[in-house]
Amino acid sequence: MLVNEANRDDFVSDITEQLGRILPGLCLELKETPEKTELGESFDVWEIDTRELRQSLHSGTFPALPTQYQHHQILFDGQARASALSEKSSSGSQKVFKVGISDVAQRIDQAIERLDSDIGDNSRVVLLKARACWVYAFWLLDRHQIFLVSVPSRFTQLSEQLQAGKYLHEMDFIGALYHEVERIMLQREDSLETERL
Repeated sequence: MLVNEANRDDFVSDITEQLGRILPGLCLELKETPEKTELGESFDVWEIDTRELRQSLHSGTFPALPTQYQHHQILFDGQARASALSEKSSSGSQKVFKVGISDVAQRIDQAIERLDSDIGDNSRVVLLKARACWVYAFWLLDRHQIFLVSVPSRFTQLSEQLQAGKYLHEMDFIGALYHEVERIMLQREDSLETERL
């Protein structure tokens, strides 16, 4: 079982109440009305600033920082097809500020099932997002591991390490991500140079 603070009962009831008011609009976006809608797992969101990758590699520290956000899975008829983001207020309550249909929600749900099957202990986990490059992963804090959930195809075509469904040591993940971000930046610089000629 994965352990995360975002699944506390007081947070869940607060989020569920807010989502109840938002769901009619979400069902319009789905273009169907599910028989059963429920709140799935919730996770604290941590972010990696890709501008800090090089420094992180040199210092040996993992560059993720906690955010004030939590990610919530929304299940329609038992299937994760949407998600919500909420923000912690100074009073301790949660305010939902973004809800949407997303294939990332389904990938997160598949990752949850895989982690529950693979891990078998009470590992602490947070949802990790690499800002600016749309990489989503679970960070297994006690194990110093990353489980990749969703990786854009521009990375997966060239990197054997950055593949969804793969476990990496946290610093191997930072190294692979750094090299892919640098490769893309060099490609952009080359294309800009070609345009100038």
